[in-house]
Amino acid sequence: MNRASTGPNDFVEYRFSRPVQNLDYLSASLKNAGSAQVTVQALGSGISRKLSVPTANNTGLRPVKVALHSASAKPFTAVRIYPGKTTSFALQDLKVCRLPQSVLSPWNTPQQPGGQ
Repeated sequence: MNRASTGPNDFVEYRFSRPVQNLDYLSASLKNAGSAQVTVQALGSGISRKLSVPTANNTGLRPVKVALHSASAKPFTAVRIYPGKTTSFALQDLKVCRLPQSVLSPWNTPQQPGGQ
């Protein structure tokens, strides 16, 4: 998606073909010249979570990653991206990626006797 400019209430919405899980995150390339942040709102059945993502007034495409962790047991089914007021906006290569379970395994492993 490429736009010459966006207004303060404009957003892009993506609906997921299956609900996202707590190890999922969004990965995309983003440009939003004229705005120092974007707001990402994850939506689900009766739940919503907003995150502000600093983008430092990107004038070129930059990688952005946003965790889709839900504090409740309910998963997210859609996401809205609000670029704010910009002079140029682009969103490309949006993907839902998953962290490997092994990332969390050190925190889930029982402590060995003797602290090892």
